[in-house]
Amino acid sequence: GQEAGWDVQSEGRWKFIADTFKNLPSPPQFICRKLPLPAAFRNVAVTDIAFSRAVIGTDRPVKIDARIGNSGTLPVQPAGVELLVDGIRITRQDFVKEIPPGSAETLRFEYRFEKPGRHILTTRVLAEDDLAADNSSDRVVDVQDKVSVLLVDGAPAERFFQGAAAFMRVALTPRDDAPPDKAQDAEPGGLAPSPFLVEPKVVKASEMERVTDLDKFDVIMLANVPRLPKAVVDRLADFVREGGGLLIAPGRHAEPDFYNLWRTPAGRSLAPATLVERITPRDDPVHLELKTFTHPALRLVADPEQSDAGLALVHTFWKLNADTTDPDVRMGGQLESGEPALVERKIGKGYVLMTALAMDRKDSNLPSLKCFLPFIHEIVYYLAAPMVPDANVRPGVEIAMELKADMPGLNVNTNAFPAYRTAQGPRIDVILPSTNRAVAAVKPDGDRLVIRFSATQEPGLYRVVLPPSLAARAGASNATEGVELPFTVTGQGQEAAMNPLTESDTALVKNRVGMFVAGSREDMITAFGGDVPGRELWKYLALVALLLFI
Repeated sequence: GQEAGWDVQSEGRWKFIADTFKNLPSPPQFICRKLPLPAAFRNVAVTDIAFSRAVIGTDRPVKIDARIGNSGTLPVQPAGVELLVDGIRITRQDFVKEIPPGSAETLRFEYRFEKPGRHILTTRVLAEDDLAADNSSDRVVDVQDKVSVLLVDGAPAERFFQGAAAFMRVALTPRDDAPPDKAQDAEPGGLAPSPFLVEPKVVKASEMERVTDLDKFDVIMLANVPRLPKAVVDRLADFVREGGGLLIAPGRHAEPDFYNLWRTPAGRSLAPATLVERITPRDDPVHLELKTFTHPALRLVADPEQSDAGLALVHTFWKLNADTTDPDVRMGGQLESGEPALVERKIGKGYVLMTALAMDRKDSNLPSLKCFLPFIHEIVYYLAAPMVPDANVRPGVEIAMELKADMPGLNVNTNAFPAYRTAQGPRIDVILPSTNRAVAAVKPDGDRLVIRFSATQEPGLYRVVLPPSLAARAGASNATEGVELPFTVTGQGQEAAMNPLTESDTALVKNRVGMFVAGSREDMITAFGGDVPGRELWKYLALVALLLFI
């Protein structure tokens, strides 16, 4: 009798089902066995797992928030919550209080992954309740080995610590010259210092025409660039549309007519806002209005407990004019004068961010503050996120996996792909949460192998099994047994929601597909025997009405 799982309001989907029934030679009888909901029960569940950032590497820990909810009718105090990575318990936190019915508590963990590649992260609540199936939940994490950034320097003639590109370069790899074997660099817990996740490459704006392989980068940052050639402009638009991230940080060298007239091949504006004029406040410098910093890339910087961004002084900035009526444009933050500080535009799979000031000391003192380093990093992580595979999908959503030569943790060799170009090639199985097996669709695409799977109705952990023939050529260590690539279908918490399906909702379904609700075992047996109670009565009433009419 739960409403969970019933998409009652979707007229189109129910019409499709009804039309399908009508077109069958013998329309089926739709029977629903309604079981009574429990009057009192105990249940806590892992309702959500959230990470502090979408791009996760081995360079530093990531914060993991596990939300534990009580969907039962009785208060429950769990013994604790465990965090597991690839089946190995990492840590545990104890609960010190009860969770009332209808409430939830969030526990925060912190963990640094040691190896790049695909990992299974599990949170498990330790509690004695009436529904054990939702006491644990999995998420698949793609830990990146690197994020490639192309930093375009629009003012290379300036001294090193004068230009914006220099400050951004140092912020992305602040200890690039530090010896890697220094004992003081070791982190707590005995983990050796890891290389930086972000790998920036600096080029002059005048040399951009020579950079033809933009697809090898995840993010491109324009630092005080005056303008770019037409050929580069078109390639940048394609780069964003395919999921790449672009940051425009205009400075005093930026030419408004270039950015304001920048169009994609489809004729859309690429820049999130137009450059109106350079403004230098007459009296005191302008501060950042941190309360307006709602953009995901700015939330860490806007937290006064973790950031000194409140000390930022803006001496000169660009007045930006953003069309907020455009659904693909949004304001990310403002200056205290009300002028936009950061604006975003979505194009295809990727995003373009534009700031009102360059990242140099001439526009503001931001590069000299402690918050500058996380500010630049958070922007890079946000812009690079669309390039990270999404291995956690909602029920019913098709998942697509791309095997590439540089896939971390697998070392896939693209020479293995031709085996799948013929129908006789080995098939790829998917192990479902129920341990049953299904077959995935496989298609070569250039230097990639694309695996698609759409039978994702069952929440839980799935495993795509690469056969030994492909795993061996991919250089996997366990090639004799094949390689498993996991992904998850989220939504386990639905089963614990005990909101009843209303009579009006039931009536809607009855009208659409002629559903019969069996309230007892006897009704069910009768229905399966072909004599659905109440189904044939209308025929006799119609016959009586016809006779009376005659």
